[in-house]
Amino acid sequence: MDNRDILLDDLDARAQINGAIMRYARGVDRCDREMILSAFHSDGWDDHGVFSGPAEAFADWVIPLHRGFVSTAHYVTNVHIEVSGATARSEAYVIATLRYEQDGELYDLLGCGRYLDCFERRDGKWLIAHRLAMSDWSRVDRVDAQYTGELTKVLKKGTQDVDDPSVAHFQGVQPERRRA
Repeated sequence: MDNRDILLDDLDARAQINGAIMRYARGVDRCDREMILSAFHSDGWDDHGVFSGPAEAFADWVIPLHRGFVSTAHYVTNVHIEVSGATARSEAYVIATLRYEQDGELYDLLGCGRYLDCFERRDGKWLIAHRLAMSDWSRVDRVDAQYTGELTKVLKKGTQDVDDPSVAHFQGVQPERRRA
């Protein structure tokens, strides 16, 4: 391989790894089993502390858990990747906001942590072979008030299923043009 091929191979690995990390977060927030699993090799493993097991069993566990929340949002921020041949290791910082209702009041569980992933390239695909989810800190905030101005009244609302507007967006469905 010449230097250009080495650079392209490294860029491809990093793009695929970053894509898998992002698909996972989106899949969890949309409660989309196939999207979650698309980040893992078929024998991939996820260790989330209270759950540790095969990626398929993880998806079956995490989706009902997240459907119990009013809404969820996982934000992946700093991603550090080290590629070595057909293996790679990554550390991705994540901020998760999980909104829930208890006794008629809304609360936000805010957690910051990291995903430590072992990736492998198999048949040209970089996917997670093993994930360790870590918690750095968390807190719970009662939602004392929500913004109820005109902006939030007219914006499309997100959902945790195939009715979320992003699903149609990625299927190429053009939104209806409307005047404000």
